[in-house]
Amino acid sequence: MSQIRIKNIELLEGRYDQKQDFAHTIGVTPSYVAQLKRNGRPITEKTARKIEALLGLPKYWMDELHSLVEDVTLANDDEDVFIVPYQVNKAVETEQSKDMAETVKSSWLSEKGYKQQDLLTVNYRLSNMERIYFPGDKLIVHTAPVSEFENNKIYVFVDEHQEPVLWRVYNRRGGALLLSSENSSEYPDEIIAAKDIPTLEVLGVVVRLIRDEA
Repeated sequence: MSQIRIKNIELLEGRYDQKQDFAHTIGVTPSYVAQLKRNGRPITEKTARKIEALLGLPKYWMDELHSLVEDVTLANDDEDVFIVPYQVNKAVETEQSKDMAETVKSSWLSEKGYKQQDLLTVNYRLSNMERIYFPGDKLIVHTAPVSEFENNKIYVFVDEHQEPVLWRVYNRRGGALLLSSENSSEYPDEIIAAKDIPTLEVLGVVVRLIRDEA
């Protein structure tokens, strides 16, 4: 694995006219890059993932051998990526949708391994999670199909009015789910029997909070 990562460092550096430009882009000195190439410093898992994120490369790109003639697109400028809002037509980008949506950095997508098309912006409007989230917060939600729920994660469900509702989820014996809020006086806990779980409409899991501090 070490030799593959070294080869990829050499390949990436060769895409730059000046070696110091490559070093600057990944946040190190040219001498540090030289040590990596000589195997004087190990290219650790953390270092490999950091380089991928900074250059906008897919996660684990550094762990695979690539050809010198392979087309590698480097994201030298960390681009903003538009995350469409829930209940807005994905095929139509309007001024209203831009106001309701959010952007994330392309490096964050690479670091987390998310795809733009699997993310939605949800505007939080309720009070059931008021100790964590507040009305006006924007939540980035990963919408990949849920085969099983992760304990103590906050998921976005869709109610009968197609409105997003947040619940913290816990797995219980027999396959049941406990849905818990941070405002139990208004939103008491709910137990969902295993047989009823397939009837739930799950939008996805919250992966990021964006709050306007102004």
